Amino acid sequence: MTKVYSKSLDQSLTIDRIIGKVKGKLPGPTLVFLAGIHGNEPSGVFAMNKVCEELRSEHLEIKGNLFAIAGNLWALEKGKRYHQEDLNRIWTSDKTQA
Repeated sequence: MTKVYSKSLDQSLTIDRIIGKVKGKLPGPTLVFLAGIHGNEPSGVFAMNKVCEELRSEHLEIKGNLFAIAGNLWALEKGKRYHQEDLNRIWTSDKTQA
């Protein structure tokens, strides 16, 4: 479990890697959302947690599945941008070649 703090909301949230998942009763696409790639940007984690909670509590019939995944747990817990490598800087051409 990772504790994430938002200065703007003055709230903390405890999460796992999977922030939330909503399985639809009807067939459809699977949507995957990544939040918290940078630990100093926790707003996406809070937003995805709220979206998942509302979808479950409203019992909305959705088609397909939704997964909300937290990116950099270490950095989120520390409130730092990244741990060893900035994830925005790893998309070099040699790393993305198939």
